Parts: sequence; C-alpha cells; structure tokens
Amino acid sequence: MRPLMLIIAGISLVACQKENPEVQPINAKQELQTRLNPTVHQLETIDDIKNEYNHVNALLIAKKLDSTVYPYECNEITGEAVYFSKNGVLMAVRHTEADSHYSSVDQYFVKENRPYFIFKKEVLWSFNGGSADHPATMDKVTEKRFYIINNQPVQCLEKKYVIQSDAKNNPKPENVPNKILKDCPLKDLQANFGILLKNRTQKGPGSCLK
Repeated sequence: MRPLMLIIAGISLVACQKENPEVQPINAKQELQTRLNPTVHQLETIDDIKNEYNHVNALLIAKKLDSTVYPYECNEITGEAVYFSKNGVLMAVRHTEADSHYSSVDQYFVKENRPYFIFKKEVLWSFNGGSADHPATMDKVTEKRFYIINNQPVQCLEKKYVIQSDAKNNPKPENVPNKILKDCPLKDLQANFGILLKNRTQKGPGSCLK
C-alpha cells in the first residue's frame, strides 16, 4: 500500500472585534479562546477564515499544538485521526484513509468545535507503463476547499491534476487554478467530522469509526 501523502495547505485571516457601547462580561471559555488567538473573535468573511486558518497553520508548522492519535482498521481500509489542541481547546483534526490504490486526507480547522475550513485531498493511483523492474505510476489528484460560516458553506473550490512518476514536467499543485463549485458537497464531511469528534477520546488501534 502506498504511503499517504499529507499536505497542509496555507491561507490566512484577521478579524476586527466590533466596538460595543459598554464592556460585556465574558466567561472563562471566551477568555481561553481569546488568549489562544487574541486577534480573532468572530469569523464573518472569507478573509476572516483565511487569517484564522493561517494562524492555526503556523502553530501546526511550529509544532506548538498538542496532538492525540487514533489509528484504526476498517474493511481493509487503514485510517488515522489526529486531533490538534492547545490548552485542551480543539483547533484542528486531520483524518486520513487509504487502501491499495486510493488515499484521502481531510483536514478540519475548528473553532468552538465547529469546522470553519475543510481541505480535502483524494488520490487515485494506478500503474502507467514502465517496466517490471521500474514500473511507472499515475496519480489522479482532486483537492477541495470549503469555507464555512455558521455551519453553512460560503465558498467551495476544486482543482484536479495528474502526477506521473516518469514525467519530467508534472504540474505544480499551487499553480493549478481552482474552480468554484456551484453545488457544495459539504454534508458528508460535516457528518464525518461529527463522528471524528465523538471518537476524540478513544484509544487505538480501533475498528470502524462510529
């Protein structure tokens, strides 16, 4: 089985806190969220989402988040859920699955236990010529990006490209243009996130996610 290809895509965001005529009391949970990310309060625009994503992505790259891992096997599919948090507050979840010719990576970026951005990458690979000693392969890759406000998609993007092991000029994923999806296939991903959230405290290795 081919190794999973994990990608962390980067984007960014900063939101302004609306001024109130009088100071409102905040609870302990709000204080913790503000301490984790003092620049962002509510996500109201795509730019807000991009900046929040960029903030969390920087923490991931710097390895400043705590993580727990839940590996599992289900119907010949190998899976793994990784939960990233800071001071107990969940900030991201990476879910990977693979079988002999297919792999997927779903990355959920989370605020108050709700995804505001989801990156999904699927790879379907096959042999593509070559020789018995040096077989060539071809990866058909689909990437999708979902921007979410109040549990509703506000923009969904998709790009597709092909990577061939024996090609000299494969496309660079960052240079492949996105297209805007009119129909946003978000419900299944949101349902899957709910299942992942329920399994956050499970100890692996386990069986199928429920």
